[in-house]
Amino acid sequence: MDVDLDMDSRQPGDTLSSDPVQGPQVSTDSEAVDFYRTLEGSRASFMASAVSHLEQERQRQEQDASKLELLRRENRELKAKNASLQSEKLDLQQSVGASEAAKLLVAGERDAALVALELCKSELAHAAELRKLDAQRVENSEQELASLQKSISGVFSAVQHTATLVVNNSSPDRGPKLVFQLLALPFT
Repeated sequence: MDVDLDMDSRQPGDTLSSDPVQGPQVSTDSEAVDFYRTLEGSRASFMASAVSHLEQERQRQEQDASKLELLRRENRELKAKNASLQSEKLDLQQSVGASEAAKLLVAGERDAALVALELCKSELAHAAELRKLDAQRVENSEQELASLQKSISGVFSAVQHTATLVVNNSSPDRGPKLVFQLLALPFT
């Protein structure tokens, strides 16, 4: 009689003449039930842990979203404050520019007044120099007039002296000769 030695072809519960005879599988079933219960407990614990983790993650995301919204609001407020500060800075620069322009205008007017004052001083000095020159010319003219008057007086004296000589020495033959001699004399 042939015996099939292929172990894979045997079904659970099949025995061979060489297999030892086993008793009922009571302990094995109890262990399987315990293992199944343990597995179910582990699965339930894992699911509870997963649900708790997901809930914590959801709360964390909500907190992050709230923080992000707060940061965005603060960013908008900072941008608004920055825009306000930039506007104030521009106004201040324009005000300072206007003030500087006014200062430059005042400085320009002051410089123009100083230049006008210097021109007045120069004109006054020029007028004083002209007056000095005029006074010198008047003095020279007076000196020339006095010299001319002196020369004229000398001429008159010479003429009178000549006339006296002519009268005193008048004779028919000496008169013309004496006149020519007198005319040859210089009038200085």
